[in-house]
Amino acid sequence: MGLMIDKRKYELSIIVPVTKMHGRLDNFKKMVEDISNLSIQLIVVHDIADDKTGRELQIILKNNASIKLIEGKYGSAGGARNAGLELADSEWIGFWDSDDKPEVKQYLDLVAKIKGEQNLAGYGNFLKISTIPNKLQKSKNSVNAKGAINSIKPFKNPGIWRWIFANEALKNTRFPHLKLGEDVCFLFSILQKVDKVTTSSQVVYKYFVDDPLQSTELWKNDTRVFLVIKFMNENFISNQKNQNTAIGLLVNQFYSSLKLDKLRYKAISIKLFISIFFKMNFSEKKLCVKLLITIPFNFLEK
Repeated sequence: MGLMIDKRKYELSIIVPVTKMHGRLDNFKKMVEDISNLSIQLIVVHDIADDKTGRELQIILKNNASIKLIEGKYGSAGGARNAGLELADSEWIGFWDSDDKPEVKQYLDLVAKIKGEQNLAGYGNFLKISTIPNKLQKSKNSVNAKGAINSIKPFKNPGIWRWIFANEALKNTRFPHLKLGEDVCFLFSILQKVDKVTTSSQVVYKYFVDDPLQSTELWKNDTRVFLVIKFMNENFISNQKNQNTAIGLLVNQFYSSLKLDKLRYKAISIKLFISIFFKMNFSEKKLCVKLLITIPFNFLEK
């Protein structure tokens, strides 16, 4: 699929769901400052179940025409992102979280690289930063900053915040109505529609973990892994375009399923993986087996 993008008002739209962030919006304030005077449309989607955060947002975003605040009851981050997608008026779209620190310049460099390669999607490197001092320095992963882990492989952490998509690539694709894992499911759907993706070794995002109030800590939840594999089984289509990355995400979920605590979820998830495997054509099965062998088992270690 070639790169055919309509001219829109902004170069880039960023959709940021916000809920239960009262008193914890320092990173968000920095985000707003960093995009000022740039061709970036910031769409902030606030769940009105949290009134205190709403008042803080209105103060931060006052008199900023390039930032749009919408409020409603969305039920999940995916629902909030879907609402934001309806308002995106740009050639490119990204998704950030309100408690992280995107590297705006590098993010825009990635947009330019994707355009130059005439692709419809791309992802960059990121730093995983713990709010607990020195915790991540004990990891077996390579450490390149104090308390931070650097990762370029999309399988290791498929976080939607490190990706950029052409607006046209998202037509007829929305986040599923799931409480958990909706970002991986969305990414899986998109990757089956694009020819190939652009990659960048630049750090485009600083991703914060270990905050006890962060919903992203639910990544380790058994239910999340099960729901993602169930979605993949229901939506896998053989003979699609960029199956390398899509099948890589599938293998990631398979290894996650082997670490589930609940035996019932583990057994069903493995059964679903096998079901997907038998839907694949020969070349897809060959790729899947290769990834099963080459992706290291310590890949998912904490």
